[in-house]
Amino acid sequence: MPRKVRRKGPGRFSEEAQIALRIRQDPPWFFRNVLGYEPWSMQERIALSVRDNRRTAVPSCHGAGKSKVGAGLCLWFGIAFPGCKIATTAPSFRQVKNIIWANMRQMHERALMPLGGELFTTRWEMDPEWYAFGFTTKDPDAVSGIHAPEIFILLDEAAGILNPIWKAIEGLTSSAFPRVLSIGNPTDPTGGFKKECDDLAATNPEALIRISAFDTPNLQAGKIVIPGLTTQEWVEERKRDWGEESPLYVAKVLGEFPDQADDALIRMSWAEKAKVAEFDDSGERVLAVDVARFGRNRTVAYLREGRRYRRHLRKMGLDTVQVANLVWELIEDLEPDRVVIDDSGVGGGVTDQIRDKIRSAGRGPEIDAFNGQNQANDPDKYSNRRTEGYWTLRGDFREGLVDIEDGDESDDVISQLTSIRYRTRNLGRQEVLQIETKDEMERRGMPSPDDADAIMMSRAPAQQSKVVRLAWGS
Repeated sequence: MPRKVRRKGPGRFSEEAQIALRIRQDPPWFFRNVLGYEPWSMQERIALSVRDNRRTAVPSCHGAGKSKVGAGLCLWFGIAFPGCKIATTAPSFRQVKNIIWANMRQMHERALMPLGGELFTTRWEMDPEWYAFGFTTKDPDAVSGIHAPEIFILLDEAAGILNPIWKAIEGLTSSAFPRVLSIGNPTDPTGGFKKECDDLAATNPEALIRISAFDTPNLQAGKIVIPGLTTQEWVEERKRDWGEESPLYVAKVLGEFPDQADDALIRMSWAEKAKVAEFDDSGERVLAVDVARFGRNRTVAYLREGRRYRRHLRKMGLDTVQVANLVWELIEDLEPDRVVIDDSGVGGGVTDQIRDKIRSAGRGPEIDAFNGQNQANDPDKYSNRRTEGYWTLRGDFREGLVDIEDGDESDDVISQLTSIRYRTRNLGRQEVLQIETKDEMERRGMPSPDDADAIMMSRAPAQQSKVVRLAWGS
């Protein structure tokens, strides 16, 4: 592993010193010749920007290899600058451990020459004063105490980084050689990542590197040339499932910050926080089922346990008998306190069958036949029950009281929730809130919000007169 540059004979560098100097001056060379990894053009541009600029920001689409280049740059910086300190962060420890540090471990193990140091789960240590470590954004004190001539800070999934971290980082850029790389999907148009990108756009646009899915090698070539990067098929699926107007499509496909309308029900920043929120499963257990009407719509079931929402069913092309059987299996397996079933349209047949099964069994949960067009519990404020349910859910998102599973499935529900709009409506002499209908969304080119509706129904206040109660137990 290269150490300090030293001379060997008059005016000559040792071979080791030449390699050390080449590594420091040419990070793409380090990727190819030390890590054995071939960066594509945008990854190479990111590496050179980190070499040349104190701050670099990369608002990027999904699947552009941004975390891979971030991990590689941590290894480059650690080798290029002996005695340096490196800190990586992300909104959750899962992201810190399973994304950046998983990539670092893989690249460290596969390097063409030994990189040295001792590599732990989220720490790489060359000696006590020369190391890299990972922490979550819930701990801003972890970064504020770093002192070294050369410092590298990597902010992964930067749209979810909390403001105290951004403020703490400002105090580190006074070192002799500070480098800050922020990368991620530009999902939150109101947070620190957006401000960082705006600041660089005004002061150093070369250090602002935007990546659209249409810039990536597989889409440029019209075929898969780099496995693992975004594909044309993935883009077409997102266009179909999310709609081109969806804020999530704008962020994860185009790599741009969405400009959410004032009438958006759920803000992207609220939804992103819900992905990393952690609540236990205490509280009311409600199973909600949104029954598909036709075509590409899906039957979806979510279980809410207090503040936690988890999906247990998402299928297309089922008839009411099949849906009822699957829902009954979930009821027997999960034993919820209450079951809410979309009772409008074809869902009414499912509700009837579940009630029959409960009567036959002589036991079961409360059944709430949900019709979104029915009168709300508070008709002076809400136009119907669907609006009341969504506005209740909106309040939870705004206050950070929602925990949805972070993964591929969360993208679908976030896209649906952030695409829904609301308005006010005059009823007689009073003005009430109104959530747009599924038909109105489809006329805007948006897909049916099946997941969002199931989540909303699990949180909607129960209409006591519509609930059939049969307690669990013999």
